[in-house]
Amino acid sequence: MRSAARLGYHQTEMPADAHTIMRPLEQAMARIPAFAQMTGPEKHKMHDWLVCMGGFVLTNYMDAKQRKDAAGLATVK
Repeated sequence: MRSAARLGYHQTEMPADAHTIMRPLEQAMARIPAFAQMTGPEKHKMHDWLVCMGGFVLTNYMDAKQRKDAAGLATVK
């Protein structure tokens, strides 16, 4: 799985397609009983939160990587 959090932690390159990121995440979440019991609006709220948090990780990772900021990369990790 190469979510934004894993990208930041493992400090790898961004995959070429979104499918590489999303499919493993979808599969992992489908195995969580509490997720299956959530209502549609609850799932939507969680989706928005995950996108937001992933965006923070990815933005900070890419910024630190571009600036060659070792401390920033360590913080993201």
